[in-house]
Amino acid sequence: MEDITLLFSQSCQGLATGRMIKPAELTMLDAMNAIQLLDAKMDSGMIIQSAMSPVRFDPEAPLCVEDVCWVMDRMMALEVAWYRGATLCQSVYTGLYYHNPQHLAGPSRYPQQEQQTYLMYLVLRSYVLLYCKTIDLAYSEFAKNHVYDGEDCWLDHYGVAVRMSDPIEDVVSLTDEALVWLESEQCDISTKWREQLIKRLVFRRAAFDPTMPSHLRQSMPLPATEHIEIGTAWQVLSAGLDDLVALESLVQDGTWNQWDSRFDLVSNRLFDGGLHGNDLMALATINRESSKNPAILRDFGEVTSELGPAACQQISVWKNLVSGVLHAIRLDCLIESNLASLDLDMATPLDETELWWWMSQVASERAICCPLSSTWQSSWAKVWASMASAVQIEKTLLQDATRHLVEAIERLDHILEETNDCFVGVSDFY
Repeated sequence: MEDITLLFSQSCQGLATGRMIKPAELTMLDAMNAIQLLDAKMDSGMIIQSAMSPVRFDPEAPLCVEDVCWVMDRMMALEVAWYRGATLCQSVYTGLYYHNPQHLAGPSRYPQQEQQTYLMYLVLRSYVLLYCKTIDLAYSEFAKNHVYDGEDCWLDHYGVAVRMSDPIEDVVSLTDEALVWLESEQCDISTKWREQLIKRLVFRRAAFDPTMPSHLRQSMPLPATEHIEIGTAWQVLSAGLDDLVALESLVQDGTWNQWDSRFDLVSNRLFDGGLHGNDLMALATINRESSKNPAILRDFGEVTSELGPAACQQISVWKNLVSGVLHAIRLDCLIESNLASLDLDMATPLDETELWWWMSQVASERAICCPLSSTWQSSWAKVWASMASAVQIEKTLLQDATRHLVEAIERLDHILEETNDCFVGVSDFY
């Protein structure tokens, strides 16, 4: 290798400070994204001599049981580092067994050492294949855009194929064979290290257990909770049952006014401590958002307790006013949607009867909603209520007239048929 540092230095002597030479196709954005070679913080492919092992890696080199356990733990640590945001080239790819699972497929280099053969070509190989398959499945799941690349994880594979073609069933079957050998009498490994190997294989295999989601009950820390008194529980349950009975009757034939009255009843119901239902909902929200801050809770209690009868009555009036206005706006939107369906010919002749009936109901409700209002929306609703009623009457009369006309035509046809039969009989007589 030839050192060209001096050549580059001499070529750059004619450049002023802050200037650079670049080809036309290199944009400034590309220049900003460039890396500085031989900078350990930017050049991930840089070979640092001090970090290189003096021993050349041999994937088939004999390992003792302790070394195999260390390799398994080290590979797991590299996997976790990737999950926590490290790049593949700085975590998973640094485990050289990840790139060489085929070297452990045999034939064995130690045919005379049966224990070493099973340990390397069965136990370690099964763990490495499980590890590779786990990385493959995790990468595939991350690539489904459920997480943000570059923020939650790094999906750049740097040209190294991540996908593993071996089926899950084959990898799990090989692991089962390794576990059978470790638990058999043919295995001469001590009980202590045998259990360590078994635990690591079982833990790695558990990721491919189809019933695993049923064992994951809770992955987040549980919040602190307090149990309520038995008497309070019965009161809450009784109130809930009463609400269900009332709700059933409202669903069957409840009007808007009945729904509004039910809302007022629930909101103004007094609970323990003298708080209304709407105050309890606000207090629950404040507890959740403020983490039960004492100062905020004290201010809320002072505000709710200082409301006198006049203030409570004023709040009720304003609530009813806002509720009525919102209902009127909703009905105005329904009227406009009906008119738009007529204007765009979206209603078929068979649907016009139902549409005009619906227009009559909505416009009449809008006229009753704000009877003292003089806005053009109220006048518009009254006009369309009258017009919808007139169209309904017209269609009803037209349907009756059409029905009577059809009946008359049918009678006439019947009379003509009888007359024709009489003329035929006379002609036959003569």
